[in-house]
Amino acid sequence: MYDNGIHKGHRERLKERFLNEGLEHFEEHNVLELLLFFGIPYKDTNEIAHELLNQFGSFSGVFDADVTSLSNIRGMTKNAAILLKLIPPLSRRYVLGTTTNPSSERYDGEAVKLYLKNLFLGEKKECIYVVLFDKSFNILRSVRITDDRTSEVRMNMRILTENAFACSAYGCAIAHNHPGGTEKSSLDDVYSMNKIKYVLSELDITLYGNYIVTKDKVVENHVLDLFP
Repeated sequence: MYDNGIHKGHRERLKERFLNEGLEHFEEHNVLELLLFFGIPYKDTNEIAHELLNQFGSFSGVFDADVTSLSNIRGMTKNAAILLKLIPPLSRRYVLGTTTNPSSERYDGEAVKLYLKNLFLGEKKECIYVVLFDKSFNILRSVRITDDRTSEVRMNMRILTENAFACSAYGCAIAHNHPGGTEKSSLDDVYSMNKIKYVLSELDITLYGNYIVTKDKVVENHVLDLFP
């Protein structure tokens, strides 16, 4: 059993180190080792952590890998793979919960950009979000309106309309991501965004901003300005 012999107490020492120091001085493999304690009992997770980094190339690459690939690493368990996959969406929810609500007497595009950067944290597939506001520009909710029933990036307009009515939205911002990094809009983007613009106008909801989210930044997409 792993925690016998020379390894006895190693897990407890690493946990205590985290409680006393945080993760600031941990090496990346130590962070993974500590996390894997909770998905792999009675094994040397240090060796597994090193193998994960070697296999997937970087710390973030480990969390971006799919469950099957993670599970194929020697010593990994499915529970541990699922645990690793939980980290990006958990991080996104935490950051959004601590992000200042961009409310003011007017629309604050820079504050919305910061919110959107956090909203798309960990999203590796293309998707579309609508952020709904009240009259004071408090964020009522953020709605992922990508239709997951298809492999293509399409919108589920029913989700959009149901949520807009449910929270009595006054205005909104649209955002979609380009995981590949480009800031340019495709013809499909133009079609999709104009479809949303039309639906929102029918719902009497003002569209205040349209954004493209890349890996490094959030940029305003002015393509809709060409279609009044």
